[in-house]
Amino acid sequence: MKEAKQWDRPFIHAGYYWRQGFACIGEDPFVLVQSLESIPYLFVGNATWPLMFKPNTAKLRLFELLLSLFLICGLAAYWRDSFRSFNVERFLVWALPILALFLCSYIFKAEVRYRVPFDIWLIPMAVFGWSRLAAAHPSSPAH
Repeated sequence: MKEAKQWDRPFIHAGYYWRQGFACIGEDPFVLVQSLESIPYLFVGNATWPLMFKPNTAKLRLFELLLSLFLICGLAAYWRDSFRSFNVERFLVWALPILALFLCSYIFKAEVRYRVPFDIWLIPMAVFGWSRLAAAHPSSPAH
């Protein structure tokens, strides 16, 4: 993941890059497992994000950690609630784009800057998850 390679073809030659990818998998099938590590980089720990090299790095890092904690916990609660009461429309509108994001991160080694446009889905999903957690808490006004 930290290796650089100079390619001899422009990125628009998709067939060439698909063949290279399949050849890489053929040489070392474990890369399919290693690619899973790209998904958490959507949320936290991505040291290659250009903003990590600015004067306010410590503040940005703190914000990244707090936002990631909020998103990950909220999304976990959202998924828990979604599995209890599955709704096809809710799945297609909210969950399917996020699953596509995870799949693209797995395949293309995406990172936090590719997640940002999906915050329009992630933040409301996390808020919903947190609200379901709060409603389930015995001391909440709903009980």
